[in-house]
Amino acid sequence: MGKFIRYNIVVVVLLLVISCKTTQATSTENPDQYFKVSLYSIGTGIDHEAEAIVINTIDKYKKKGFDISYTTSSWGREGEKDYCIQAEKLKPEAYKQLFDEISTLLKDKQAHVNKKQECIHSH
Repeated sequence: MGKFIRYNIVVVVLLLVISCKTTQATSTENPDQYFKVSLYSIGTGIDHEAEAIVINTIDKYKKKGFDISYTTSSWGREGEKDYCIQAEKLKPEAYKQLFDEISTLLKDKQAHVNKKQECIHSH
């Protein structure tokens, strides 16, 4: 009986250790590292060059091995949309570099770039 109880205790401890490691691996490192790019229109539709900048910049970082994801949300009659960019798994320096690069490239375009702003439109 003693060996059976010890065996069960070992199995339970191993299961707890494995489940804890799984939980730790799926947690994000920097949950506040996200931003929104809003492509807006002033009566002529969105700036498609600005949209290409967003997509191409994200793709460039992904090809370098950075873990970035995004979702889009359309909200206007002229193609207005938001790009919600999630970069929680990046180191803060890489996140800052990504944000600064997109902000700089979109400076004179029909786009707003805002840190820690979620997409709320659902059209």
